[in-house]
Amino acid sequence: MKAFVRSFVIFIVVFLTVFLVGWYQAIASDPGDLDITFGTDGFVVTDFGDFDVAVDVETQIDGKIVVSGGMFGSPSNFAVARYHSDGSLDPTFGGSGIVTTTLSAVDYGRELALQSDGKIIVSGSSEVNGNKDFALVRYNSDGSLDSSFDGDGVVITSISGSADEIWGIALQSDGKIVVSGDSDGGVTIARYNSDGSLDASFGSGGIIAIPVGQGDGNAVRIQSDGKIVVAGQFAVIRLNADGSLDTTFDSDGIAMIPTGDEAVWAWDLCLLPDGRIMAVGFRYKTSVDYDIAAVRFNSDGSLDNTFGINGTIAFDLASTFAEGLAVARHSGNKVLIGGYDNGSPTIIRLNEDGSLDTTFSDDGIIMTNSASRWHGLTVQSNGKILAAGYGGAGNDFVTARFEGFLPELDEFIFLPVVVKP
Repeated sequence: MKAFVRSFVIFIVVFLTVFLVGWYQAIASDPGDLDITFGTDGFVVTDFGDFDVAVDVETQIDGKIVVSGGMFGSPSNFAVARYHSDGSLDPTFGGSGIVTTTLSAVDYGRELALQSDGKIIVSGSSEVNGNKDFALVRYNSDGSLDSSFDGDGVVITSISGSADEIWGIALQSDGKIVVSGDSDGGVTIARYNSDGSLDASFGSGGIIAIPVGQGDGNAVRIQSDGKIVVAGQFAVIRLNADGSLDTTFDSDGIAMIPTGDEAVWAWDLCLLPDGRIMAVGFRYKTSVDYDIAAVRFNSDGSLDNTFGINGTIAFDLASTFAEGLAVARHSGNKVLIGGYDNGSPTIIRLNEDGSLDTTFSDDGIIMTNSASRWHGLTVQSNGKILAAGYGGAGNDFVTARFEGFLPELDEFIFLPVVVKP
């Protein structure tokens, strides 16, 4: 009898294992697949009523998703949408899930930052009579303007009196706000106190101009030690917490991106856990031919020769027009690059050495036809990937979610414990 019971239990265990493994393989999505639990077949399209461009996407602590950008028309406005985790609009934000803010006749909303108290800061520029100024707008968690931020929720900063635009934003652990951009075509960085006033302890009255030649400060990140890293179009710059150039980084705080055949025009950057820095953008070959490209630096500002060729890598994909517009660290030192290839929104996942990760969408590359390009990219706590951009017949906000990693089998299968009879 004992032998029969033991054999029967083993049979049940084997049967359940085979059945559940088969079930798991049938229902599990592969890394890079669209997450069909999000929106409609993985996509959410939001129409603000004009030509709408989503630039950035972030996930709140409660799982809600915030997307920022601009609505371009007459006038052009800052535009923000907030969604539940399933992609449905959150009506507790602005009454409908979307909020637009008019600062002037021509406003450009771009990247966002999420505060720990639920407030949302959107950066960009405001233009009056052809003169652009730095612009910041802070919203309460319900989408209303935060009157504790410079009195009305809006901060406008004129630097050159001509062409001043914010392209990147980051929050320090002390709540101060760091932005990067350009002033008359030069890299410019500003730091604000949490109330919206310029931080006088930073640079000259809260503002720093970096002498690296023509180019914008397209992205900014804060290291765990408080140092500030900025991606210019032609250089990666690192500042000490007080705004001075960090001379431990390439001896002068400015690491120039290689020129010639390896040239990379940088749009975004990310910080890796080991201190290395990656900038992404495009490699300019000719005026009608450029490729998605990336460059990686060691923590001291030297090029990381373990990545690609001499620290740089480029992908000559299907067309002559391709750019990397966003980058995010995925797991360990793997990174995601978002952008476009000849009008097709594109996401690439790279291994640590810069090679394509073929466990992701079979060849390391996702191209879809439901948008024009991805401007924003972020990874959720469960590894799923959110991308934001624009497209569709009406040129609207488009947000998509992709699977990140195949769940471990033991997350689904709980086998009975075989107890000796």
